[in-house]
Amino acid sequence: MRVGGRIRSAIVRELLSQAAPEAQVWLLTIQPIVPFYERLGFAVAALSDAPPTLRAEQLIGNVVANLAVGADVVVMRYRPGASS
Repeated sequence: MRVGGRIRSAIVRELLSQAAPEAQVWLLTIQPIVPFYERLGFAVAALSDAPPTLRAEQLIGNVVANLAVGADVVVMRYRPGASS
């Protein structure tokens, strides 16, 4: 992993450590970045399972991401203990 990848991983881990234990942590990312977040314990989630505001953001973000980088926006949810 490159230095930039280690820094990004450290930032995400720090943010996760500050979340309340019972908190549900969701994120949006583009398809090519999914493996990065999977290594940190996130799993791709069904859009129907996401909070309503996140669903709306995904739909709008998908249009923008497809135009900008040709990639779909993916909803992910943190699964404690799932990191590799």
